[in-house]
Amino acid sequence: MNRLNPICFLSVFIVCLAPVKAQTLPSNFDAEQWARQVQAEIQKKQATVAVKSAYEPGGKALARLCQSDPFFFLDEPPLRPAWTPQEILNLGCTWVQINPDSARVEFGGGFEHFGYNLQLDKTVSNDALNHWVMSFYDDNAPDKPLMSFTLKRSDHVDRDAFIKSALAEFQRRAASGAEVKDRIVFLLKFDEVDLARTSIRQCATASANDWMDQLLAYVIDVKTDAASSKRLLAWAEKMGDFSADLMAAYAFEAAGDHDATENSIKTALAKPVDDPDWSGYNARYRGAAICAKLLQARRYATCAALCKALIAYTDSKTYLAPEITSILKSAQAAQANPDSHPSPPSFSEGTYFDPFKGIDLSRLIASHKEVAGPQPVSNNDRLLEYYDHRISADPQNRDNYTIKIAFLLSLNRRDDAFTVCKTAENVFPDWWRPPTILAFAADDNSRPQAETQFRRWVEAHPAFIHWWYLSRYDRTHGKIDAAIADLQNGVKYPLEMVDEDETWVPMAFAFDAASFAYAQKKYDGVLTIAEVWSKPQGIYNYFDDDIYAFRSAAELALGRFVEAKKDADAVVAAASKHAIWASDLAELQQAAAAHDQTFMYNPGTLGCGGDWSAIPTVQP
Repeated sequence: MNRLNPICFLSVFIVCLAPVKAQTLPSNFDAEQWARQVQAEIQKKQATVAVKSAYEPGGKALARLCQSDPFFFLDEPPLRPAWTPQEILNLGCTWVQINPDSARVEFGGGFEHFGYNLQLDKTVSNDALNHWVMSFYDDNAPDKPLMSFTLKRSDHVDRDAFIKSALAEFQRRAASGAEVKDRIVFLLKFDEVDLARTSIRQCATASANDWMDQLLAYVIDVKTDAASSKRLLAWAEKMGDFSADLMAAYAFEAAGDHDATENSIKTALAKPVDDPDWSGYNARYRGAAICAKLLQARRYATCAALCKALIAYTDSKTYLAPEITSILKSAQAAQANPDSHPSPPSFSEGTYFDPFKGIDLSRLIASHKEVAGPQPVSNNDRLLEYYDHRISADPQNRDNYTIKIAFLLSLNRRDDAFTVCKTAENVFPDWWRPPTILAFAADDNSRPQAETQFRRWVEAHPAFIHWWYLSRYDRTHGKIDAAIADLQNGVKYPLEMVDEDETWVPMAFAFDAASFAYAQKKYDGVLTIAEVWSKPQGIYNYFDDDIYAFRSAAELALGRFVEAKKDADAVVAAASKHAIWASDLAELQQAAAAHDQTFMYNPGTLGCGGDWSAIPTVQP
């Protein structure tokens, strides 16, 4: 990987701080000097971690984790996870990934990536011993062998030790208000509900800056402890700023106490809007969501007052200003017309603050240990229970449904997968995956109905890519004429990304569509697809040089020799400058120059990560 330009890297770094408090550079900032200092720090770090006293204990600790239960590492965040062996944490790692056969630890990032690679050598391992090989990697140098060693295959970290070690690290980090959500999600993953509650209360008591645990402590105790509200208000009063009262409002809102929510905001508005160090995010990011909640709760006057205060807060400049202004106008209009029921505007991904998103509060709030029958006895049951918890914790996260559906299908539990699909259809009627999976995975009995519903969904949600899905379905079932007709409908719409979880970029769908139409000798259709392909919209709005290859091949077949040669020359020239997907370009150029209409072009396969599937691959 090439090193990033230091100024470019710095710009990317600052942009990534969008919801975080504003960062400014000094007027005399010297980017070149800063880059030299960073490079010197990188070299110093490399020298530190590449010595035996550093890597030997860390490598063996990593190997024990690799030999432990793979469930431990399912969906775990890779950025310095709390379960990272202390021997590695002490070295200042930035990124850790564990697999049964390997581990990777990174210490760099941005300018240069370097760290440890640990690999299981299966060729010399046996039933009793695993043989591990550790090396040092650097983007700008060959890998360097560090050591090899053996471990008994039975040597591992058990569940209780894994949880205990991670929890201790989580609680150390909680003192600064960091990674609280990760801690709770981690404990709930292992069904340690009581331990999660205890941890919340202990961390809230230990650190006033740990605002997340303050909110959670109220939410989990409000139904059983009348003093929980007083403790939350006392915490906000002790912090003494706008932000604490704002945060407290989120806890009251989560508990359904709209009066307390509004009162907290009124208390907050008596103080200047601020971004204290403990808060972590800028004021508009934290405040916009509660503005929306006040609007929904019809607390219009307080909603308008908060909107005005946030808009006037100059440190945030234009960030979220359109959304907050829209809420303000809705609140003011509703004050004039109390019978109206305005809805808040939609927020872009990552701009809606929800401190509890991803946490299954219903499990934490329960005042007794739930016993819902026998505990899971197989790994599959354990995973399905975990996926259920993920859906419960964040029912608006489509990925949670996708992974459960895919896992059930991998177990050949089609009826159960279809049940989840239908639930997801009700939650997300505009989502492409449920009707698509129901059609692609249907058996002979269910296929007619699933196909009809799939076709109706596409007709109700027309887009180039949606029609491509239907075309791909018809191709899969040998309905070639129908597949071509689907593409003829698709080209009536622009090429653009229409779904956030599309597995290909838009031009890949166009490439495949053009390949299929060409193979069916629908040359005019190829040119129509190329025309749509040449005018993409949205974030992928740049011209794709692969278009020249398909245009040339279709033009040659239609006897348009001048155009065919021009486009063939263009694609060969483009491929000499950068990689493209289309192949056999020299052959195409020769055929176009020779006016060879018998030539059948082979564009090759896509280079974007394998064939397309409606159903993601998971390992049961």
